[in-house]
Amino acid sequence: MKKILCFGDSNTWGWDADNIDKETGLANRFPFEETWPGVMQGILGTNFRVIEDALNGRTTSFDDPLLPNRNGLKILPLSLECHAPIDLLILMLGGNDTKAVYNASAGLITDAMDLLIQAASVRYAGGKPPKILLLCPAVMEEAVSTAVYGYEFAGAAKKSIELVPLYRELARKRGCYVLDVNETGAKIGKTDYVHMKAEDHSKLGRAVAEKVKQIFNL
Repeated sequence: MKKILCFGDSNTWGWDADNIDKETGLANRFPFEETWPGVMQGILGTNFRVIEDALNGRTTSFDDPLLPNRNGLKILPLSLECHAPIDLLILMLGGNDTKAVYNASAGLITDAMDLLIQAASVRYAGGKPPKILLLCPAVMEEAVSTAVYGYEFAGAAKKSIELVPLYRELARKRGCYVLDVNETGAKIGKTDYVHMKAEDHSKLGRAVAEKVKQIFNL
């Protein structure tokens, strides 16, 4: 059985922007089978085990001043060791890094993603370094700056567009596989202009499953 670790943020966790809890102000979560890792699991079947390690607000390597434990670089080695051996690591991060609070350019965010790739490219307990699939996150629309989270994502749309070619080049440099979410038909929803809807999770899950089949020559 091949093990796949999906390491991401709220768009891997399954944030349902159309289903907000009135008491907490936080979104409810799509069922696992409706998230892109769950859709992928359903397609790949029992020869694969898909592990979802996702956290709302997670970044590549930046510390959130308001939310603890969002720095992906601090968590990824622990996750890889916990679930070792991992055959394929799928990284889908960078969207939260575009927030104004981090004041990070697309180039700096890419450098931070590079740190994650390097951290994953070593042996962990019980296995070889995993293959790595880097997902270029779905780009945001300019409307994100005036939507419900606009105070956080001012200027984020431009950075999200700039990340795509930079991530592609990073994957080439590090010998990783790469998939551009924007080429799968999956898009950011217009409820909050930050999160994907269920139909977009489905599109992405199907596309990632096909990429996984290619990676393992299935």
